[in-house]
Amino acid sequence: MTETIYIIELIRASLEQRKAEEKPENILWEKLYELVGVHMVSSITFYQIDKLEKKPPQQIYRLWKEKAEKALVKEISFDAERRIILEKFEQAGIKYIPLKGIILKDYYAAPGLRQFSDNDILFEKSRREDVFQIMTQLGYTGDIEAGNHDVYKKDPIYNFEMHTALLPSENRLRAEFENIWEKAKKDKENNYGYHMSKTDFYLFHMVHLNKHFEGCGTGLRYFVDEYYLMKDPEITEKQEEIDRRLEEMELLEFKQKIRKLTQIMFCRKIEDISHLFDENPEMRPVFDYVMSCGAYGTIDVFINNRMKKSGNKFRYFLSRLNCEEEYLRHDYPVLRKHPRLRPVFLVYRLISAPFKKPDRVKAEFKALFSKNKPEKQNKK
Repeated sequence: MTETIYIIELIRASLEQRKAEEKPENILWEKLYELVGVHMVSSITFYQIDKLEKKPPQQIYRLWKEKAEKALVKEISFDAERRIILEKFEQAGIKYIPLKGIILKDYYAAPGLRQFSDNDILFEKSRREDVFQIMTQLGYTGDIEAGNHDVYKKDPIYNFEMHTALLPSENRLRAEFENIWEKAKKDKENNYGYHMSKTDFYLFHMVHLNKHFEGCGTGLRYFVDEYYLMKDPEITEKQEEIDRRLEEMELLEFKQKIRKLTQIMFCRKIEDISHLFDENPEMRPVFDYVMSCGAYGTIDVFINNRMKKSGNKFRYFLSRLNCEEEYLRHDYPVLRKHPRLRPVFLVYRLISAPFKKPDRVKAEFKALFSKNKPEKQNKK
């Protein structure tokens, strides 16, 4: 058995609410601890580690426990902070829809089990300036950005992404969710809060997962999310409609691959988990890809996926030279009056990148021209 397979055993035990198998002797605690951290499943696995007869060395056990405790405190803190923000939205008459992890965390068996980096909230685009004023008055730093969301941060831990649309303008599926406000359902317990139907929530979940999977990559946490969603009776009831819409989006095959891997990892009855992929060896490369990515992917994966689309390194560089008009005009407002200067600023953007984002450029070049260990990719 390998560390990657034993992580699956720990998660399965948590999902099945049973005691996990003891760690095999050939598996290193240090590597195991590193992997659960990279995949943001430290919390859901710790409560299984805590039940083992042979626990990790004292230092690793302490660090693992601290991560689980911090995950719980973080969730409680974000919930309280979000209530303050949404109360301000209510007072200002701003419609809103909580997204992604805010909803997904409640599927888990206990608070703190689903780790996260931020909270995402959709609001009316026409109220962008009002949201900026609310967030700055609450002590957040941030700005109105190009694209479909603004990022607001406040010490010590708070990070909120405020969305004006579910998908950026360059996403080919943006039109699928343009009428989300018309389809959203009004909350009963407030005046301006809304929520997506289970069908739309699952569709957006799959589109978002696909974006990460084919971009920088994605890790185990998304598959735990999928495990809970596929067991939701309301989603199961609407599966035919969901599959029809996914087929229209050209994502049905992707969903089937994600669902199949989820079922293999977390649902299949098996006596010896080390033989997890014996019946479906074609899924082992997909599993290995997921395990190589971590929660937010790597620059190596990003480049490899872009190279597949581009065809070679030269075309890859050309694709990186280009920039969506919306983002370019935000960074260089003069283009709004003088669009013919676009080629000049594209070149300037390329030349200035090593000075503005030296760490990112260095990591990207290293990943492109070497076979060293993949560089971790920050979510942002």
